[in-house]
Amino acid sequence: MNTIVSYVFDADGVLFDEENPYLAIATKLGVDKIVKEWVGEYLAGTLSYDELVQREVDLFIESYNAVYNKRPETGDLERLLPFPNLRDGVERLFKNILDAKKDISILSSGFMHLTRELTRLDVNSKKIHSNRFLYDTNGEFVTMHIDVYADKVDAFDRLVEDSEMSFEETAYIGDNAFDEVLMKHALSKGSTVYLVEEANKDFKFKDYPTDENFFAVDSINDLRKLVVK
Repeated sequence: MNTIVSYVFDADGVLFDEENPYLAIATKLGVDKIVKEWVGEYLAGTLSYDELVQREVDLFIESYNAVYNKRPETGDLERLLPFPNLRDGVERLFKNILDAKKDISILSSGFMHLTRELTRLDVNSKKIHSNRFLYDTNGEFVTMHIDVYADKVDAFDRLVEDSEMSFEETAYIGDNAFDEVLMKHALSKGSTVYLVEEANKDFKFKDYPTDENFFAVDSINDLRKLVVK
C-alpha cells in the first residue's frame, strides 16, 4: 500500500525540459564553458554554492554588458531563460496526485520565473520554493536571491517540518548529481526517493543508493505508475 501523502519535486530536468537554467543563460551569453567548469567544481566539493552563485552573478553582469552594451535590468535575464516546457506526462501525473487528495510541493534551486508556471496545474503558489533575480531601486540586476540552496537539505527539512506530514509520508523526486546529497539525506530520514533517469543528462547521477526506498525510473510516465495506486 502506498503510504506517501506528500510529493516534493525538483523542477528543472524533472518537470521541465531544461535541466539547468543558469547554464541556459550562460549559453545565450556565450559563457557556458566556464559555467560548466564551475558547476563541476561545486559538485566535486571544491567550490561552495555561495561562491558559485557569486561567480555566476559577476559573469552574467560582465558578459551581458559585453553583448548588449549595458548592465542587465529588470526582465533582461528573465528573457534569456528557456520557455518552461513541461515534460510529457507531468500534467497527468499532477492531476492524478491531486485527485487522490495528496500534496505537491516544488523545491527548485532554479528560478521562480519558471516554476510559477506550475500554478496552472493547480499547485499552490505557497508550496513552490525557488530562487529569483534581485534588482536595485534603479532596476539594475545586483544578485540572485537564494531561497533554495543547491543541496536543498535545509529547505526539504523545513518543508516537511512545516507540513502535517512525516518524513516517512514524504517522497522526493529528482534527476541528477545536484540531488545526490538531498536524496541520501531524505532516505536517512525514512522518506522515499525517485530518480527520473530520462532527465539525467549533463550532470550525471553517479552514486546510486541501495536503500529499499530508492527507485530509479525511466520517465515521468513510469513514475506515475508507481505513484498512482
